[in-house]
Amino acid sequence: MIDTWEIVGLLVTNHSFLKDFFATKVSAPDWSKLDTTMRWAIPLEDYEAMRQTVERYYDGPVSLMALGELIVARAYPKFEARLTALADAVPHVAGGAKLSKRDPYFYVGLGAMSLDGVLRNDLRGTDSAHPQFDTAGFSRVKVTDRALLVKIFDQSNTANPAADGVCDPDGSWNPDCYAKTLAWEDHMHPLSGVAPTA
Repeated sequence: MIDTWEIVGLLVTNHSFLKDFFATKVSAPDWSKLDTTMRWAIPLEDYEAMRQTVERYYDGPVSLMALGELIVARAYPKFEARLTALADAVPHVAGGAKLSKRDPYFYVGLGAMSLDGVLRNDLRGTDSAHPQFDTAGFSRVKVTDRALLVKIFDQSNTANPAADGVCDPDGSWNPDCYAKTLAWEDHMHPLSGVAPTA
């Protein structure tokens, strides 16, 4: 999951990557079959095509899980517009801060906060050391990067509602992993929210 978060963090800070990501040719899911089997067999060619795109921008090992998460989320009609809206908002609210070539854990935090509204709320705080990152398991995020992440997702700016749009259950991605539960029953993202009971 960490590589998924890092990749999403890179997507919302690099418009070239975002454009190439959505231009990558992958198969459309068979929604009728998905509704009856709760499975989506992603063709190997789709994994390879997405891996080639991701590896042009991401310097690290990429898991099949991350590629699958991204391919499934991308299949939802509103995901592209909503992720693009977030990518447009992030540089604006970052106040001129450099968003390229940062520490990888900055992108991990940015991606996780982009996809999980509960975590995003948990990580906002006023203490300059931002100890809530340690409590939530994001201790590797540098203090200066924590401050920037808190600034980006300040409740008064446009990145916060844009991220809410990405997490909306109506066609993108949401904290209880709606997209993934459709594809792999009983799978949940390891997020900070309480998992729904069956």
